Amino acid sequence: MLRLSPPSPQVSYQRRLVTCSILWMTILIAQPIFGQDIPRGFVNKVFKDDQGDHKYVVFVPKTYNPARPAPAILFLHGGGECGTDGTLQTTIGLGPYLTKVPETFPFLVVFPQCEDTRGRILTRWRPDQPDGIRALKILGEVEKQYKVDPKHRSLVGWSMGGYGAVAIAAADPTPWNAVVSLSGGGDAEEAAKLKDTPFWAFHGAQDTAVKVDESRKLVEALKAAGGKPIYTEIPNLDHESYKAAFDRPEFYNWLLNPKITTEPPLMVQPGTKFSPPPVNAPFIPAVHIPRAAYVRLGNDMLQSLGDSIPRIVPADMLQGGIPDIGQTIQAEGRSFSVWFQGISYSAQLYRASVKAYAKDRLNFQLGLSNAQLVIGSTSVNGAGKSAQTGPISIVIGQTRPVWLSFDVKPVILEGRIRLQLIESRFNIESDNWYVTNPAGISTRGLGMTAERVSSGLIGGLYGQKYRIEAEVKGIVPHLVAQLEQKMSLSEINQVVSTVWPIPVYQPRVRVWPQEVSTDDKGVTLILGATAAAISAETAPKTPIWASPAGKGLSDIPKTTALTVGMAPSALKPIVAMLVEKKMARINVLDLPIDTLKVFADAKQLAEVIPDLKKFGDTAELWTELVLSEPLDVADADGKMQFNLPGLMISVAVKPNKEAKEWQPYAEIRYDVNQPAAASVFSTTQTTRAIELSWADQPTVKATARFAPGYTAENTEFDLAKLETLFQAGWKEWTNSGTASRVTVPDIDLGYCKLRLKHIGWSAPDLAAVFGKPGVRITNLSDQTVTYETKGPYSDWSQPYALKAGDYDAFDIAYPMLFRRTTADGRIEMFTLPAGSHSEFRLPTAGSKTVQLMQARETAAPSPPPPDTSASSK
Repeated sequence: MLRLSPPSPQVSYQRRLVTCSILWMTILIAQPIFGQDIPRGFVNKVFKDDQGDHKYVVFVPKTYNPARPAPAILFLHGGGECGTDGTLQTTIGLGPYLTKVPETFPFLVVFPQCEDTRGRILTRWRPDQPDGIRALKILGEVEKQYKVDPKHRSLVGWSMGGYGAVAIAAADPTPWNAVVSLSGGGDAEEAAKLKDTPFWAFHGAQDTAVKVDESRKLVEALKAAGGKPIYTEIPNLDHESYKAAFDRPEFYNWLLNPKITTEPPLMVQPGTKFSPPPVNAPFIPAVHIPRAAYVRLGNDMLQSLGDSIPRIVPADMLQGGIPDIGQTIQAEGRSFSVWFQGISYSAQLYRASVKAYAKDRLNFQLGLSNAQLVIGSTSVNGAGKSAQTGPISIVIGQTRPVWLSFDVKPVILEGRIRLQLIESRFNIESDNWYVTNPAGISTRGLGMTAERVSSGLIGGLYGQKYRIEAEVKGIVPHLVAQLEQKMSLSEINQVVSTVWPIPVYQPRVRVWPQEVSTDDKGVTLILGATAAAISAETAPKTPIWASPAGKGLSDIPKTTALTVGMAPSALKPIVAMLVEKKMARINVLDLPIDTLKVFADAKQLAEVIPDLKKFGDTAELWTELVLSEPLDVADADGKMQFNLPGLMISVAVKPNKEAKEWQPYAEIRYDVNQPAAASVFSTTQTTRAIELSWADQPTVKATARFAPGYTAENTEFDLAKLETLFQAGWKEWTNSGTASRVTVPDIDLGYCKLRLKHIGWSAPDLAAVFGKPGVRITNLSDQTVTYETKGPYSDWSQPYALKAGDYDAFDIAYPMLFRRTTADGRIEMFTLPAGSHSEFRLPTAGSKTVQLMQARETAAPSPPPPDTSASSK
């Protein structure tokens, strides 16, 4: 037998130590294995309280290990996901992104669901409301079921949830290491309580559900309270701002360590200058802007269009052919077949009228004179007899015009204006048409004489008046197609491109018809606009659709004039494109503003940024004016106001000219609010311009920072002086001229003309009104001059006696015939174009013969007075 001696105390201790070590190692190894039984991914849960069962979801990452505390996110959804199904809140916002996260994603995410579907949306998640209280309790329950790191507990909310995140965190900031609001907002006083809590706000600049100003105000309140919030505004994004956060790794890195810097680099790009694309560069659509402009074609304007049609319609528009016509007739109890061949038509257009008279009804009336329907040849066959004739003419409107009337409905099809034909009317009065004898009649058969053939054909055609009327109405679709082809928006393109108030590259813009409506006073056309990509390399794969900029059809005044309305807020997505592509910039030395050049002078700038002095007198600066955020145009007490947030003066420095590398140095951000006014400026008596000028004093607020990574010896900025310097430059720019002045030529309808009369602001549109340009005759001689006038459809007027020093103004849109008898008995006759100004004066010194001459124009301070004087005709 083998006998074992008892172990010594020392050996026993060693064995126990080994046993304990093995036991603890087994536990540590086994825990992750045991953790495999914990469901991963989206896990449906139920929270129970006195009010019943409440469904929610927890997202458990693959990396979750019960032995190690996990960071957690409490996600508060938006108003569209309220309910009691328990899962809808995971389908929008953060939820869909969790299906794409990498294997190493560390966060537990808690998705409570707001059950209130009737209360005020923006207050449902508040900490004193049932859903806000329950969300915190659900988080507490989750933290009992899972091991959560209390030092990495984040509160994230979108839309309604963004408001809730601010309210809950403001009530008690201590549980949260970071708070995120996406497309949200909140009470400014409450937000101030978060000044010591890391905070990040996201908002789309195109958001129409929650205005971007809500996040801006929130961030400003935090800054004013001493906080250092991060704010990300996405230029071409709408309410779904989470798209700019949840698929970015740096967002989650920040949640884990919100003290890490996310400060962006300076915007200055030393040594580079932007060259605009050539004029003939391809037009590649980049941004579509609905409701960017509108055109109101009132009946006054349509009347002028009608007056112009006879002069602009090409001669061949009322010429063409008609297919051969065959029919069977009965004569003397026998059947004969009659064929009319080689049929052509032509007409002279004497007068036209265009008028909107009801909903979806636009009427065209064409006064035709000397209309001819020529039958090239006629053949008659039957009962062993036949006849052939030469041409027969049917002449219509030989004594007075005969009217062809048709109604159309303007519509938009495939991005073009179309005219849907609804009805046409044409009636030949018995005394206003005749049929000529057929020429060259040949006959065959007993009793078939030329006289009987001629008489039969003429009588038959007179009896077919309804058929002739139908054939004339049959050409209307061709006329409508011709009218459609002549519709152009080129004139509107020029007016719309007028409003461009910043001194950087101006993109190319085209307008396109979007909506159209007809009423009893005119036609309203809503126009969208498309801005071209800056280059083919920067063009998006598919154009971006911005939010509607201006008014809809029902909001456009139903006036009778021609009105062109522009929505200046359409600039916002266009500028956003420039900002995104880093093209909204210019070196201050390239600006025509001397006072802003101080920002490129190291010695002068050192007076407000003392740290610059360490570079000495040889320092070189590269300074750019950069627009970092899209500008906005809004109504401010009935005035148009341009809001320019994030107008940057961005500076790079190098110690001397010989140094090769520029060092990003400092950046001053200016937020500028500038009222503006639009007016009509008379460059001469006969020309007009739209002038967009600045009004009142701007409000300017400055903030400043040094470049990330740069260590300043003196960290002070004299913000008050920086604001003064910028205001001086801004004042020089606004006082040296206008933001924009563009000559607007008369709209030439081919015969009649329309002239810019007025422009005014009615939020959100700037509307330009066009009217009759008139004809003006001034007597600069010392004699009374007598003359007569005639319009296109009137007789000569009674004589006008124009006294010396006086003028006559005729409120017309068409050219006017002028006639007078001179002192020596000669008759002078001229055509005075619409919009013209003529003068009676002595052609040379000492001459006594008064002549009518084109006026010698000088710049006029304002448009001529309204035509209400006693001498106006």
